[in-house]
Amino acid sequence: MNPLLAQFLTEAADLIEAAGTGLLCLEKAPNDAEALNAVFRSVHTLKGAAGLFDIPPFIRVVHAGEDLLDAARSGRTTLDSRAVDVLLEALDQIKMWLDHFGQTEMLPTEAFDRSTDLGDRLRRCLAAPTDAEVKAGVEKTTKPEPRAEWLTPLPETERLAYYKSLAIEGRSLISVAYRPEPQCFFNGEDPLHLIRQLPDIRNLKVEVLEPWPSLDILDPYVCSLRFYLLAEASRDEVLHIFRYVSEQTEIVAAAAEDLIALQGEPAEVHSDVLDAAQDLWRQRDVAGLARAVQSLSALTNPELWTASALRWLAVVLAAPEPSDRLVSALLQSLADGKPVKLLQEPSPEVALRTKRTEAAQALAQHILQDQLLMLSLPAQQESIVGRIGAAGRSLIAMFTTMGLPVERQAVEAAMRQAISRRTPTPLRRWLCSHLGAPFRPEDMDDAGGAAARRAAEEAADHHPHGATGPRTLKVEQSRIDLLMNQIGELVVAKNSLPFLARRAEDIYSSREMAREIKDLYAVIDRLAQDMQTAIMRVRMLPVSQMFQRFPRLVRDLSRKLEKPINLEIEGEETEADKNVIEALSEPLVHIVRNSIDHGIESPEKRKAAGKRDVGTIRLRAYQEGDCVVIEISDDGGGIDAERVKMKALQKGLIDETRAATMTDEEAIKLVFLPGFSTVDTVSDLSGRGVGMDAVKTAVEKESGRVTLTSRRGQGTSISLFLPLSMAVTRVMMIESAGRLFGVPMDVVAETVRVPRSVIKTIKKVETMVLRETVVPLRRLRRELGLPEETEHRNEEAVLVLRIGENLVGLMIDHFREIIDIILKPMTGILSGMPGFSGTAILGDGRVLLVLNPKTLL
Repeated sequence: MNPLLAQFLTEAADLIEAAGTGLLCLEKAPNDAEALNAVFRSVHTLKGAAGLFDIPPFIRVVHAGEDLLDAARSGRTTLDSRAVDVLLEALDQIKMWLDHFGQTEMLPTEAFDRSTDLGDRLRRCLAAPTDAEVKAGVEKTTKPEPRAEWLTPLPETERLAYYKSLAIEGRSLISVAYRPEPQCFFNGEDPLHLIRQLPDIRNLKVEVLEPWPSLDILDPYVCSLRFYLLAEASRDEVLHIFRYVSEQTEIVAAAAEDLIALQGEPAEVHSDVLDAAQDLWRQRDVAGLARAVQSLSALTNPELWTASALRWLAVVLAAPEPSDRLVSALLQSLADGKPVKLLQEPSPEVALRTKRTEAAQALAQHILQDQLLMLSLPAQQESIVGRIGAAGRSLIAMFTTMGLPVERQAVEAAMRQAISRRTPTPLRRWLCSHLGAPFRPEDMDDAGGAAARRAAEEAADHHPHGATGPRTLKVEQSRIDLLMNQIGELVVAKNSLPFLARRAEDIYSSREMAREIKDLYAVIDRLAQDMQTAIMRVRMLPVSQMFQRFPRLVRDLSRKLEKPINLEIEGEETEADKNVIEALSEPLVHIVRNSIDHGIESPEKRKAAGKRDVGTIRLRAYQEGDCVVIEISDDGGGIDAERVKMKALQKGLIDETRAATMTDEEAIKLVFLPGFSTVDTVSDLSGRGVGMDAVKTAVEKESGRVTLTSRRGQGTSISLFLPLSMAVTRVMMIESAGRLFGVPMDVVAETVRVPRSVIKTIKKVETMVLRETVVPLRRLRRELGLPEETEHRNEEAVLVLRIGENLVGLMIDHFREIIDIILKPMTGILSGMPGFSGTAILGDGRVLLVLNPKTLL
């Protein structure tokens, strides 16, 4: 593969991941400018990098996404849930395209059509101009939202009440104009049933589009009605109800313009009264104006135009923050005796032009600062003229583009003077004056002096681009693995030195040589441990690399199952070996999906149980000794122990005797049995009986363990314990029948020596009592088929192991030292042999068999 393409694919994957994470943050906090800018930068960088390769469909989708995000940054649109859905779908699609492109260096055949569809959907969210309109220089502005004009003819008393709900009580009133298709009944649509689903309908108007025909020719299966509704609901609720007939509806938020309309016979208002009212409003004496309006209303015939205007003025003034636009318009209407004409808001074109001007001014400010910084840097005498020319041409081009001829001429004059004097001082002085920055006289004619250097350093300290972040070097994992293998060889060579020292003392009787070898061993051991630690730190990654997929997973599944769920993540900075993180990824997906599907109840059930309707799933990571612990908990309904027993009996996993004697804690752990599931029907999320069994198998395969606790009605918590690193394994060497074996330290609870007299046989099983706990005993010789011991011992060496949550004693001959090894798994015909984890090379060249107590016992 082309190295440039390989680098692009790696960087693109990171950018897509960052953009997806940022979009999830924006969905929760739409006004988070920092998150929006971060997403925009990711997509913008992605588009720029893709320009190096011939992938038009990819660029088409990314460009449309960038336009939508840019519109959100400039305030021309808002990223609601629908826009985020399309953006996330687009990111998923381009990620699949990148995977395919990495394998074949081309996109799938359907990519063009798919990119056209995604691009159109993204631009519909934006209401942006087409490519042809952009090339033709035509700029399409966002259409103003249609008005609910059907509200204006309603009785004034109703409109006044709606305005109070809207402006004073802060309620959300949504207007719906619904025109069903004439043949809607044959499409499975029932307009009346659809309307009845709307919550809190405040007004319903039904309009007949054409006169009713006579009964003998009336077709009852043709809909010729139009419905107008006003509902007290959120826009999202209404959109959801009419989502399948969106092209037949016009859904807008009710506004003051739709409600305020004066009625009655015109009448003259005395000018002195009107002047007094306008003076009160100019002084913002709302209370005084409201009292004046109330007094005047009591003296006015309620059938007159004036009374209608006063009624509306009173209700507008009653709002927490009266609208200046509405009050002024109503006062003007009283003065003119004409229909109320609301003061116009700036047009979309003017608003857009204003925002673009502000953005251009901010960009110009940055350019001016950059040129001043460049001119303040020290330079050789021969390069000064070139630097002045570059800065001047940049400024001239900027002012020409912005249509500022006066500034352009001033820059040209300053640049000519600076070039003739071969010093940037004139141009710097003009820039400082234009920016309002102080200009030091000592900087004059000293382009390479200490003063300019100091100014450059100060500018760099405050310049947004001057800060440097941590430097990162991306290295393939195979190279790190090679280093770890070399460290393993070094550990083996290091472990041979104690054997060499013993040989020098026992065979050659050179105690001094043995001491020198031991001293050298101490030095090499320290260096080897430091190198091992350093390389292991390179392999360590924060668990955030693993957690970052779950906000999206929880979002999608919670919306699919219609269960509002809040995901909380703690301990993202906890580090673990890369292989550990990869091993945990799939088990965590199983557990989180189970929590969403089985654990969290529906909003109705949660409310009935006295809980918040929004469920909570918590992911927590922390380090405990030599283990990294991942906890997944939820505040759902918990596990029903009796239901688990019943399902286990039905599937034949336990018998009735076992079910009758099991405690609730033991019953809950039955969920880890292969083939177990409490779901009656199989879905795409659960019901196949492979979830928790797969979790336990995957974790134990990596020398980890799983614990589960659950309380009915309160929730469930699952903890995964795995070693911090799987690169180096610490084992205790033991001896049995003259042979050495290794036992991983993560299962060793303690070592004890017990007299033969305390060992008792219960139901043909040897046992001992250890601190009031009965511990079953197993003999390693018998488990491995080694020769039985012939001599009688007065005491036994017992290695107490913790298998799951149970203690088991392993009787051996002798305890040996604890060493670090690089564990090599069994290969060839020995792969998969039960009872053994793998092998390691000892310092004297012997092969050490490492036991797997979980499968051996």
